[in-house]
Amino acid sequence: MSVVVEAGPDTPNFAPGWYCAVDGPMDREAAIARAEEIRGWGSAPEAYAKNSCR
Repeated sequence: MSVVVEAGPDTPNFAPGWYCAVDGPMDREAAIARAEEIRGWGSAPEAYAKNSCR
């Protein structure tokens, strides 16, 4: 599952112009590998894995 949320009136805690992307759930190793892959694309150099999908 992938979800992208754009900053706006419905997301007051997001900084303007920022996005939240979710790709999962998956196990820890897969999540870390996916974040590394996405960072390698150059378009999301701050991508990271976070334990919070439950």
